[in-house]
Amino acid sequence: MKINDAFSKINLCCNELLIIKEILNTKEADDFCSRMLAIYAMVRVDDIMKIWGNTISKSDKIRSDYENILRSYNDGLRKVRDKLGAHFQSPSSNVDLFGSVKIFKKIDYANTLCLIDQIFEFQEKRVGTEVKRPKVNNDEDRNKVVSILRDLYSDDKAYLTNGVLDLFGINKGGLISCSEAQGKGQYLRSIEQMVKVSYALVRMSYNEKMTADLFKRLFICTVYNYHDNLITRTDINSNAVQYEDGFDKLFLSLITAKDNKAELETAFNKFEKLHHIDSFIKRYRKVRDHACAHLDEKNDVMQIEAELDGLEVEELYDVYTKMLELFNYICNNVTLLQPIAIPNRTIIYDAQIESSPDAENYYGEKPNLGEKTSFELKDVFRSIRRHDRGFDEAVDKLNSSLKSSNEAEYREIIDTIAERLRQENIPEVELSTIINALCNAKRGYPERLQHSILAMLNNKGIKESNKIHLLWVLSNICVEDKQYDLDHYLDSLVMRRIPVLTGYATLACLHKTVEKTRPYIVARNRAHEVNEQFVNYCKSLNNVTETLALLLMMNQRWFHDPEYNHYISYEAHYKEFLEREISIALSGYLSYIKLTDDGEYKICVKYLQTKHYLLLLYRLAVKEKERRQDHNVFLELWNSNCFYRTRFDVFEALGVGLMTELSGQIDLARDIFESIVKDNPINKDAIQTLNQFNERHNKLN
Repeated sequence: MKINDAFSKINLCCNELLIIKEILNTKEADDFCSRMLAIYAMVRVDDIMKIWGNTISKSDKIRSDYENILRSYNDGLRKVRDKLGAHFQSPSSNVDLFGSVKIFKKIDYANTLCLIDQIFEFQEKRVGTEVKRPKVNNDEDRNKVVSILRDLYSDDKAYLTNGVLDLFGINKGGLISCSEAQGKGQYLRSIEQMVKVSYALVRMSYNEKMTADLFKRLFICTVYNYHDNLITRTDINSNAVQYEDGFDKLFLSLITAKDNKAELETAFNKFEKLHHIDSFIKRYRKVRDHACAHLDEKNDVMQIEAELDGLEVEELYDVYTKMLELFNYICNNVTLLQPIAIPNRTIIYDAQIESSPDAENYYGEKPNLGEKTSFELKDVFRSIRRHDRGFDEAVDKLNSSLKSSNEAEYREIIDTIAERLRQENIPEVELSTIINALCNAKRGYPERLQHSILAMLNNKGIKESNKIHLLWVLSNICVEDKQYDLDHYLDSLVMRRIPVLTGYATLACLHKTVEKTRPYIVARNRAHEVNEQFVNYCKSLNNVTETLALLLMMNQRWFHDPEYNHYISYEAHYKEFLEREISIALSGYLSYIKLTDDGEYKICVKYLQTKHYLLLLYRLAVKEKERRQDHNVFLELWNSNCFYRTRFDVFEALGVGLMTELSGQIDLARDIFESIVKDNPINKDAIQTLNQFNERHNKLN
């Protein structure tokens, strides 16, 4: 290595160490981000150690000073670089969660800055001048970084974590897995958090290119670490130090009879054929090898920077998101990996998690979590209306208050909701949040909630436009009630012969009936005769079209709404009744509209047989549009939330997107189709449907 090249590379490394030191000195980063930045510092320290080792003669009088610094680096911090920075590997031959945590905790503020200062002192002795921080615009760049780190700060909130490095983190409670594949999944969850941090840092616009390049190198290292843990490397020998079996090999041992073995065993191959991820990773691996995890010995700094510039951040991030989607898909579809499908971090509001008495953060300080803070009621609805940064916590507070055993707390929140529903033109985000929270509250005290809903329905001050949403809630929570004549109330709705009201009443009747007959002892499950009131409601509408729409709604809710999963297992008579009646209704409708297209007829029957009710709903709603009917009852029931929006069955989920598009909500439909592809990254039907949607709306992928 030429002397000039060596000094240029040392200078690059020192500049990056100076930037990291200055960021760490602000003490604005949380425990995870501080250690992550310090780990990256060790990547550059390793380059310095190698350059000095190659350029300082063994006879040089300062060689012993270098060797002292090298010993400090090798005494634990080198392993930090090797196992968590330049690579992300287990410290032993098998996945070792506790070993990885031990390495992560090894690096701290004291040993990081001590080593950096030793390096600076030695370099100053070599060159005869002080190692100084870059002056131009550096303060502004530092402030930008600090702003991002404040946004990412997590030590003041309690989190349930699924990543290995957070297992014993500040204010964190973690999942500890047992098998090799699950452990590898937890490695991937921690790297996912590293990518999140590095991507947030690299996206910022900096004044100094060296600052931008530092975070670009960090980002590239984290994404390549993610790939190498997800997909087994084929570009190196299996005996190489860097080689480990990836998640793609390890997860196969966890596939059980409950899982779709044929689909899962070919998932990674299908993924590669669709997205060409591995070929992209191989094409740019030299950038990682020459300009990020190492500084290439054969190239000078200008050549290294040119290689770094050749890889676009957003292009690599797109590749990463596809890998993350595949990982989530595997975890969601392998029964024994479903615990790993839990997000990397899930916030627990209004709580703190205590660490062990001798636990310290990166800075060697005892965690000071402060006091628990809780949303005041007046702040809950303000935050929901504004959809501000406190929105998620406000929703959590709303949900918990509606399920609270504290009667005073419950009454206060219900009274506030009733007052809000007296208002016209409530912001959509607030109205939908309130209605969904009321529906979710059935998991608390359902009878108490039902009394509140019925009271609000009888409240003359509440706007009629809001009462329709309360009826929807009632249809989802309805239970037998000795204080109210619910049958009379539901009858009054059905007698109005309005499809949406009849739909709500029929669903409420079904829920009330099966809930009433549900045995508390599972072994006593038995099929009950179909309730006569329910049968009459199903046949109460005016014509064949409305009857089909109602039966389509009831079948879709019975077979796809998780609320009825338990009942399906033993209520055979309801299953037989619903299947028989909708078959008759569909046949009658297709005859009524004089459908002559045999292909269309077969598609409708097929969707009915496969229970893809929302795809059938879409065909029927389109058919009604083509017939130019003034009243499209299929679309009306959809827009009134009579059908369950599911994402568990990919074809029903596609039906959600198509119906949303048909309703004119194009941006929302696009989000739905994109989320379906995200959940099902190897499903050709999902990908094709998204592409067709984009073609219809002039947006190419």
